[in-house]
Amino acid sequence: MKISDLTYEHFSHKCKYEGIKIELAQSVISLHSQYPDLLESVFSLYSDYSVSEAIADFKVELTPPLSIRRYIKKQVCFKCNSKEPFMPLPRAQAFPLLEWGLNWTATNHINTHLLIHSAVLEKSGNVLIMPGTPGSGKSTLCAALTYRRGYNLFSDELAFVGAEGDLVYPNARPVSLKNRSIDIIKEFAPDIVHSNVIHDTIKGSVAHFKPPANSVKNIKPARPKAIIFPKYQADLPTKQLKLMQKEKADTLLELSKHCFNFSVLHYHGFEILGKLINNSNCYSLEYGGDLATALKAIDEIME
Repeated sequence: MKISDLTYEHFSHKCKYEGIKIELAQSVISLHSQYPDLLESVFSLYSDYSVSEAIADFKVELTPPLSIRRYIKKQVCFKCNSKEPFMPLPRAQAFPLLEWGLNWTATNHINTHLLIHSAVLEKSGNVLIMPGTPGSGKSTLCAALTYRRGYNLFSDELAFVGAEGDLVYPNARPVSLKNRSIDIIKEFAPDIVHSNVIHDTIKGSVAHFKPPANSVKNIKPARPKAIIFPKYQADLPTKQLKLMQKEKADTLLELSKHCFNFSVLHYHGFEILGKLINNSNCYSLEYGGDLATALKAIDEIME
């Protein structure tokens, strides 16, 4: 049964009073909250996800803080298995906090895979990994490839790489976009369901876009084909880009900076990363204001 098979009233009642178990690709969460705007966003953006009967891996709660500040200024807390990893945020930021909290939950608790901060997409059985620092444009490229170029979304935040480095596992959740990227993708794919834009977060203005239904269900692990380090360069001429092949040794050093759980996996994590890079073609991509030019270059790499 999918979330969309429930009425909103049934869904919100379960979230408020007993929790609803949502089956993500790599875990099951039990979500508890009473915030109507948060529940409306989850009901909309997670409508294609299954309601699970399994024991939940993580109990996730979004609640008011217990301090007296709850009466002075409306805030929201994220809890995972009763632990509170973040300071409370303004009440209006409940849904972004949920998404950031789920990323934290994965990177701090799931160690069956090597986890890399990157966008991940699949096409024709081949995986594209795009690591990137804030402002690099990885999520913008990820959204454009997902919604208009026929790629399956694995994740806009985390690559789950298997123990042999030859398979990457799906982990699709809503795509997070910030600031100018929000309007770019709204214009590029105007029919995509998205959350309200939340302003004044620690990342600026934030919105989340619903993953396609075919990226949520029946997606199998796939083999890596390319690792591309994107970088948006505002000073490049609009239709110009710089695509260069990277040495695998340089890729190993740079990609290691984006790994979350080296400290847990130790040598085995380094081994997985080395195998992943040996199985992939590696590039850097600098692009200007023309999104279509960058997408065409990526399509050619993935052919």
